[in-house]
Amino acid sequence: MGWGQISHPEVHEGIEVKGMPKGYYESGLFLNDIFVLPFFGLRMGVGAGAFVRYGNYALPSDFDNLVIKFAVNLGL
Repeated sequence: MGWGQISHPEVHEGIEVKGMPKGYYESGLFLNDIFVLPFFGLRMGVGAGAFVRYGNYALPSDFDNLVIKFAVNLGL
């Protein structure tokens, strides 16, 4: 969730920076270590999650507002 204005967008060179005066909203669920496997003396955890953007800045296609993320964690 975020909202606000950019005071000096011209300072950011090379990228277009815009404010979020109407509010930006994104929600989701991420689960770490769904599977934990031994890996050369370490523990390798695999996780996944899904997030969705909604509100005033949502894109027209529902598919474009969905993000699937995967993660791999290494630990002792």
